Amino acid sequence: MREIRWHGRGGQGAKSMSQVLAEAWLRQGRWVQAFPEYGPERSGAPVTAYTRADARPIRIHHAVRNPDAVVVLDPSLLGEVPVTAGLRPGGFVLVNSPESASSLAERLPGVRVLRVDGSALARTAGGNYANVVLLGAVAGVLGEPALEALQQAFAATFAKLSPEAVAVNFKALEAGYRAALEEAERPGPGAVQAAPTPREDLPGAVVLAQDAPHPRTGGWRTGLKPAVRLEACVNCLLCWVYCPDAAILTENQAFVGFDYQHCKGCELCVKACPTAAIEMVPEGLELVGQGQLTPRTQGGRHA
Repeated sequence: MREIRWHGRGGQGAKSMSQVLAEAWLRQGRWVQAFPEYGPERSGAPVTAYTRADARPIRIHHAVRNPDAVVVLDPSLLGEVPVTAGLRPGGFVLVNSPESASSLAERLPGVRVLRVDGSALARTAGGNYANVVLLGAVAGVLGEPALEALQQAFAATFAKLSPEAVAVNFKALEAGYRAALEEAERPGPGAVQAAPTPREDLPGAVVLAQDAPHPRTGGWRTGLKPAVRLEACVNCLLCWVYCPDAAILTENQAFVGFDYQHCKGCELCVKACPTAAIEMVPEGLELVGQGQLTPRTQGGRHA
């Protein structure tokens, strides 16, 4: 059985490509499965998808725990998600990144790392979607399914696309399928993380606040982040009340800014603010302190 695990962010097409890969294998007479696993259904949030293919009927229906290959559509996930969890001996991780394979291998010791700049290849083909390139690339490494089957499956899955758009994506698929992937591996015994197992302390257990998982959701933002004009803030702390990720920072019961590592840009603080002191600004905008649009007011409420 072939088992592939896909890691991406909401909107990057991990689910779609897992389905196209399964459809291509189905056209070549294999039994297949393809399904996603979501956390928060939001653009930018981590998404996992799975593909299975076998010559016999597939009787299991759980998530892929021991993949032959892992496809990572967004390199920022390497520090956020255990992408190597359960990887089988001889398996590989295929990463979409402009970074060198040797540099990626430093972050994934003990793992065979393959690297392709899918975003650049997609642009060269006239498109915008690296996921299509990565689909072709993983099939090329595995040696199956055939490129023609991938193209037929893609056309059937995206039947509403114009002929021009289909042609562009066919070029992207072929670019990935025939790409000379950069490969590296850094020795590191025991570096592959164990496959996650269900928690045995739930339900009915007590999870302490300091032990509860608190993932860094800052990478989920999609181009905007909150910022504050402290001179307009009245310290009602409604932003703190409504923030789902404890990303509102306070000192002595006064609002001082944002924890951007855990702020996913949901905008609830903007909607909760009664004085419009908080607004969404471009991600690259330089701010004062911890997200202030203006310096602290000296001698006033925020001094």
